[in-house]
Amino acid sequence: MPSSDSVDIAMVLAISAVVYVTALLCHEGLGHGLACLLVGCKPQAVSTSWFAWDQSGFGPWAVRAVAAGGTIANLLIGSVFLALLYAFSPRSGSWYYFLWLGTAVNLFMGGGYLMTSPLFGFGDWNEFVKGLHPEIVWRISLAIIGALISFGALVFLVKHAEPLLGSDLKERMRRARLLCWVPYLAAGGGLMTASTLFNSGGAIYVVSSALATLGGTAFLPWLTAWINHPKSLVSSDALPILRSWGWLAAGCVAAVCSLVVFGPGVSFHSD
Repeated sequence: MPSSDSVDIAMVLAISAVVYVTALLCHEGLGHGLACLLVGCKPQAVSTSWFAWDQSGFGPWAVRAVAAGGTIANLLIGSVFLALLYAFSPRSGSWYYFLWLGTAVNLFMGGGYLMTSPLFGFGDWNEFVKGLHPEIVWRISLAIIGALISFGALVFLVKHAEPLLGSDLKERMRRARLLCWVPYLAAGGGLMTASTLFNSGGAIYVVSSALATLGGTAFLPWLTAWINHPKSLVSSDALPILRSWGWLAAGCVAAVCSLVVFGPGVSFHSD
């Protein structure tokens, strides 16, 4: 029988793949795509790293709405995960970790992008602030909102990581690094970067995707620095994350879809 503190690394990889792939598709497809439809345009193509639409004939606020849609989608999806995490009784380690990681990746991705994009002059929020006055005030204000979201999510996630960590400090640190660094490097870095290698947009998206994904969720590995001695009420036994063939299959499907379908990009042909 596996011990109560066991973590199956294959499960961590599978859950990480599902979370990262769905977070990026929510950003590009649900966020930018739905905003595009709402302003009356037709999507041209979508991938895990970009969304294409014809901006000709649309005003600046329509362009801003589509640009903002990706981040807003991540923040909304992250809030849904957060609400489920509040309501979920931590009995299944796999499901609890899925909800916890889904909250982390979506809120960190949304908050991190909002914090850095307007300040460093790249991506969606750089497009959003163009033409707004005074532009510097918009940039700083958006960055502050992003920082508040990111730090607020960090505090929440540290607190709600407790059922996954247990009471022994050395073991807590080991599990925290495993549950944060593996998804960040393997799914956020490895899988998401690999999925852009055959991207029709060119090699620039390999670099930009890696920077956006790793930069956007950089709070995830940093979270491990905030793990310390447990509260007195924490159970001595951490929730085990044991092997489930259903989760492994879901992870494989997510990885294949990312590498073969959405990484290269899906085009929408209109008459």
